[in-house]
Amino acid sequence: SDGFGQMFLTYITLLNNMVPISLYVTMEIITTVLMKFIAWDRDMYHPETDTGAEARSTIVSDLGQVQYVFSDKTGTLTQNIMQFKRCSVDNTVYEEPIAGMQKKDRETQQHDAPSAETAPTAYRPLQNLLRCGNDDNA
Repeated sequence: SDGFGQMFLTYITLLNNMVPISLYVTMEIITTVLMKFIAWDRDMYHPETDTGAEARSTIVSDLGQVQYVFSDKTGTLTQNIMQFKRCSVDNTVYEEPIAGMQKKDRETQQHDAPSAETAPTAYRPLQNLLRCGNDDNA
């Protein structure tokens, strides 16, 4: 058993030196195994949908090279939920009212319906926002 393992590793090492394409085959096998490890990871389970993570691409080979992670702090990346917070079109801010906002601040914010000049400009970005989100009413 021990002799077979050593002989197999020697064979793989010699084969990699003789046939360069075998390195690509080895990397594909390793990537497939890593994808299976992600699928079997209990920490990547989502109880609300009763599903585990599925690695469908070879991006697992880039996991060790990630230096920066950009997040929007709305839960889109972690919970797959997109919620409308704030939008600015032609210097007009559209947002949900914040419960803790002071009355003085509330008066300076522009929460009114768009004017006749702004309405056509505001319609397209808001329509695109609804199309990209998971809103059933869009």
